[in-house]
Amino acid sequence: MIATVTSGSRLHLGFTSLSSGPKPWSGIGLMTEEPKVTVRVVSRGAGRLLCSRDHEEVVRSVAEALTVELGSFDVEVSAPPLHVGLGTTTQLTLALGAALSTVTGIRFDPLSHARLTGRGKRSWVGIAGFIGGGLVVDLGRREDDAWAHDFVNVEFPRDWAVLLVWPVGERGLSGGVEEEAIAAAEDPWGQRAAVDVETVIDAVRGHDFDGFVGIVERLQEAMSSAFSRSQGGKYHRASEGLVELLKEHGARGIGQSSWGPTVYGFFKDRRSAESAALRLVRELEGGEFRVLVTEARNRGAEVSVR
Repeated sequence: MIATVTSGSRLHLGFTSLSSGPKPWSGIGLMTEEPKVTVRVVSRGAGRLLCSRDHEEVVRSVAEALTVELGSFDVEVSAPPLHVGLGTTTQLTLALGAALSTVTGIRFDPLSHARLTGRGKRSWVGIAGFIGGGLVVDLGRREDDAWAHDFVNVEFPRDWAVLLVWPVGERGLSGGVEEEAIAAAEDPWGQRAAVDVETVIDAVRGHDFDGFVGIVERLQEAMSSAFSRSQGGKYHRASEGLVELLKEHGARGIGQSSWGPTVYGFFKDRRSAESAALRLVRELEGGEFRVLVTEARNRGAEVSVR
């Protein structure tokens, strides 16, 4: 049996509430078609792991959580690097869980698997994105469960394009350093809600581009304020110049996804995004950067079996 699971990448557009807010760790994010996260598991294999060293650590941790011996399976992973702001760890963890469960006959539930593997301690944007795709409005931690969140998946306009840029080899915060940075965050809202989530949903459903990007820009300004001390400035040290370039080339709703270094900007149509991307590639010539135009992924992860 061969099980293939495909998901997209997660952009975190900003928290609407931190730990002290009315709905702890609520926020907004978007699932994109690219870069894809693809896991392929072959039963009756030779125990081969066809993936990077970073991804191998995730593979082994998921197998351990499921008590699956990898010696009889081949596992192949195609995914962006970990800790670059694209939510790869969560997408890969859930995709691996789905693929290994399929070939072993174990019942798979994304929420149970996320809890088992320690995902969703704060944001649930990646978990909700894996399940339903689109724009994710994470409504924050539930009062009756110290882990579970409520969330809404909203279909995102397919004609709106997203331009992604990140410097190859750079990483955002993770592990213990990330925990310290979260603890040191300066809450810009306190007990106030950052945005009215209905306003976000209405803007997306109503194809109100200006309204949507305006909300993202306000959230990003707040995120820069909350975490500037931890990351040494408004953005990751390798991202600030990229943010300015995106502005120069007409992007709207510009921001840094999570801890970066990936930055994003929105365009009303793909042609405009691709034109900006070509200009960016020329200006960044000589450096190692990934420039990518994509669109929203309005569906959850897909599983195929043969």
